[in-house]
Amino acid sequence: TSTGTPQIAERIMGALQSRAHDERPNAGPEPSPPAGRDIFIVYRRDARGYASRLRHLLDRELGIGRTFMDETSIAPGADYREALDSGIRQASVLVVLITPDTLAARGADSRRLIASSDDLVSTEIARGLQLGIPIMPVLVGGAALPRADGLRGDIVGLADANALILRDAEWDTDA
Repeated sequence: TSTGTPQIAERIMGALQSRAHDERPNAGPEPSPPAGRDIFIVYRRDARGYASRLRHLLDRELGIGRTFMDETSIAPGADYREALDSGIRQASVLVVLITPDTLAARGADSRRLIASSDDLVSTEIARGLQLGIPIMPVLVGGAALPRADGLRGDIVGLADANALILRDAEWDTDA
């Protein structure tokens, strides 16, 4: 887990360049990251403010339109789940915003959502891992990475991913 430097935009650019290079291993010099919505932001509704703030930062640093965030990327009336899956398939990196509530949130049946097969956040992470897309956890609000034994089997890779910490008081220096 790291804070501050390297900044989140630099880390994401590194992941994008690495992914582009992996897709073209013998293609010569280091390629530019692909254009399009190649950064998919995974978040629970309690982290909407953080997600919007991060999207604006990434738009400023990497170019407008590179991020997929459901509220701004899915047209009204579109099939929500299909649009999410399409966004994930196009992504080169999944940025997973984790707040304390992301892990503690419970469904109507009192089960932790993160461990539920019906949870969209877990489903998005699982789909990204299934497709081999790098996962970049971003811890906000004092959150910690989840332990593998508290996650669904198809998302335990989240527990092993190196995380970036963004603190409210130092957002500009951390980000």
